[in-house]
Amino acid sequence: MCAISLNDPACIGVDFVPLLPGGDNGGAKLLSLELVRNLGRIASKWQFVLLASEKGHDELAVLESQNVRRLCVLQNGTSKSSPPRSTRMRGWLYGALRTIMSRAMGKRLDDALTRAARHVNRGTVLGEIGADLLFCPFTLPFCYDPSVPVVSIIHDLQYHYYPQFFSDEDRRCRERNFRETSRLANKLICVSEYVRKTVLENSNFDPDRAITILHQLPHRLKKQPLQDVDSILQRLGIMGNEFLLYPANFWAHKNHRMLLTAFAIYRARHPESNLRLVCTGALENEKKALQEAVCRMGQKDWIILSGFLTEEEFAAIFASCLALVFPSLYEGFGLPVLEAMALEKPVICSNVTSLPEVAGDAAFYVDPRKPREIANTIERIASDKALRKRLIGQGRHRLAESGGPEKMAREYLDVFLDVTRKPVCNRAGQPALNKNF
Repeated sequence: MCAISLNDPACIGVDFVPLLPGGDNGGAKLLSLELVRNLGRIASKWQFVLLASEKGHDELAVLESQNVRRLCVLQNGTSKSSPPRSTRMRGWLYGALRTIMSRAMGKRLDDALTRAARHVNRGTVLGEIGADLLFCPFTLPFCYDPSVPVVSIIHDLQYHYYPQFFSDEDRRCRERNFRETSRLANKLICVSEYVRKTVLENSNFDPDRAITILHQLPHRLKKQPLQDVDSILQRLGIMGNEFLLYPANFWAHKNHRMLLTAFAIYRARHPESNLRLVCTGALENEKKALQEAVCRMGQKDWIILSGFLTEEEFAAIFASCLALVFPSLYEGFGLPVLEAMALEKPVICSNVTSLPEVAGDAAFYVDPRKPREIANTIERIASDKALRKRLIGQGRHRLAESGGPEKMAREYLDVFLDVTRKPVCNRAGQPALNKNF
């Protein structure tokens, strides 16, 4: 493997195998799509091959350009080339072999093993496309080839801190994926300093191989025509500036039940208020359970669970809300906080995990476990115009200090370039074993 530059032809495999239609991937999908769009534009001499399953292949059509193309590598559960699992198994055997032999032979083994790995893996997907690097925006390398360096994004380690939100099988699977990614990746990109801290706390991972690149996508949402906005609001039965918005999939850690309780408290105190609560997001089964809870509380006219919205619909209602309310128990980053600042909306958010790092002084913080505290804050935001104006101003200042999608993409490209300058074998045989699991 040779070092590459932005002026050299290069091929980057982007592992989109876990991508799903709709909103089931949450914020990780939003980041990945915007990031690839900007990577392809900036690194115009590079080719980006988006490696997808049949389920996610169509979703990636919007990214295709002169130097970005799709390749379906998993169809009906069967890989078109080497199956991801068997490819990774070769990687494990390769790592174990190097660990044993390098103790006796030292660094002289690196070049020989890299050449051998290339020969053995010539039939892999990455070998077929001539990849110089594999980028894994959904963490685990599904298309792993030991002769190709790997950069993975770590979005969060929520399962460590809220294991009750996961089945035993899911928790074990996530732990295996984290440990495997930590062993195979040359670099881990953490989406916040909070996530980097948790990665280092829960592993023996080399701190120099874990770096932080914050989300920088505040202006992702496009302004919609006024007539479209009015139509969408009318369909949902809401008026502009008369509702709070919580944009989050209906996962347990998003803490919807506590927010519903808090809003019911607010409504009991202010029956004359026209303020409503709108919750967007995917996952129909969870939505149905929450809808039943809303009905039991007698709030079906005031709490609207819209479900998953298109990008245009979501942009329209976000631009029309009175404020963002974001009482999540756990966030690796919290992209809606930035989006609210960009749309000049005041922010109510939790005082835990990454959110204070993201929002700084531009949010009204609450303890997400205390519904009365959330209700009190809703009361303040709804009644205090000066407070809303101050938070909007602080959000504007906070955004001015951060970058944008192009700056973020360049930071990722710097990592890619750095990784290709170093021998692939440097990462082999260095498992990141969990200290607590």
